Amino acid sequence: MMVNTSACLHSSLMKGLHAPDLSRPSRRLAKALRKLTGYRPRPAALSQKPLKTGLFSHFCSRPLRQTPEEKTVDGRAALCDKDTAHEIGKAKNMKAKAILAAGLMMAAAAAQSTAQTVFSVNAVGFVNVTFPPGFTIACNPLVGATNTVAALFPNLQILSQVFKFDPAGGSFNSSIFLGSGIWTSPNMTLVPGEAYFLKNTATTNVVVTFVGNVAQGTLTTSLPAGFSMASSQVPQSGLVATDLQLPAGFLDQVFTFDSVDGYTGYTFLGGNLWTPSEPTIAVGQGFFVKKQTAGNWTRNFSVNQ
Repeated sequence: MMVNTSACLHSSLMKGLHAPDLSRPSRRLAKALRKLTGYRPRPAALSQKPLKTGLFSHFCSRPLRQTPEEKTVDGRAALCDKDTAHEIGKAKNMKAKAILAAGLMMAAAAAQSTAQTVFSVNAVGFVNVTFPPGFTIACNPLVGATNTVAALFPNLQILSQVFKFDPAGGSFNSSIFLGSGIWTSPNMTLVPGEAYFLKNTATTNVVVTFVGNVAQGTLTTSLPAGFSMASSQVPQSGLVATDLQLPAGFLDQVFTFDSVDGYTGYTFLGGNLWTPSEPTIAVGQGFFVKKQTAGNWTRNFSVNQ
């Protein structure tokens, strides 16, 4: 069983107890003092007077003044003084080593703490997108671990379909869900900036949760001349040009779609003018773009801006 020697000794000294006769020093007391203060007093250097409250800090920092009588010692005391002086030298060396070791441990701990402090600008989140029965133009709003049809839609109504538009051929590529996580084209990619049709064959709404990182940095989506499907790479809702920074040229058009009203077209007339108005795009929503000339939709984005 371990006993807190320092606490016991401190309690005794602070109660004003008399110090023991150290003409024959107590090894236990010397050892206790070493543990408490790291200081080894010479036996003849300790006063025989009672220790009073408030003197404990003085006792720990330096020996009390000696009287002439206390300086006179016999042969046995002199031998004890010699041994104690040798122990004081050893104690100083040990104390210096202990301080050095403690300093090295603190430095190592600080270095380890610094090394373990890793700052990341990644913003991870999730987006719920609702797909009503029938067709919806949607997008993948986040950069997931795997951005394929099979990973993003592991469980839909059987025979639900995803369609991606090919601007070069003017046709659609499709993948059909066969149940139990099986798709006819499971590796079809759906990355932020693209858009697709999803045909939900269920009779009720289906909510799909997208999980991943927010795209950041310089984000570029190529927009060919003519028709293409596109979306904002940033999961943000707002006016398509004013907020989402779609580059619009004179007579460029945007077409949104929903299963009730079908297509709604918007035409850019220059300046800040759109007819009938500038379209608002929701998070997870895709749309058709008709460009008069090819261009890039480039946006610099950071979650800290």
